[in-house]
Amino acid sequence: MKTAFILEDETNIRILESQILSENGFQVISANNGERAIKILDETRFDLIILDAVMPFPTGIDVLRYIKKGEINLETPVIMVSALSPSIDIMIEKKYKPSAYVSKPFTQKTFMETVKKIMPKMG
Repeated sequence: MKTAFILEDETNIRILESQILSENGFQVISANNGERAIKILDETRFDLIILDAVMPFPTGIDVLRYIKKGEINLETPVIMVSALSPSIDIMIEKKYKPSAYVSKPFTQKTFMETVKKIMPKMG
């Protein structure tokens, strides 16, 4: 079974992302703050990481920088999720280079299409 990690401070979105991934064969672990996320990521390897870009410090962007700097879960695809404006989204993509980007609000279909795009073995 594939494993996924979700960092999302909004409970409803965290539950939705978790349900979508669980229904598609993932075992999901989640956190609602960046400090907890870093601790979990230091201890566990995942097949997929979902990070909320904007939240109280440390943000999903901070956690992505931590992953890249510390080389933990470095080969793991990372999807950055954000409700920011399209121009900010583009800046984040260019500067921090997540594997993919999903804008809030999203549909289950859009979310899973993005997951499948970066994880081709899912088909």
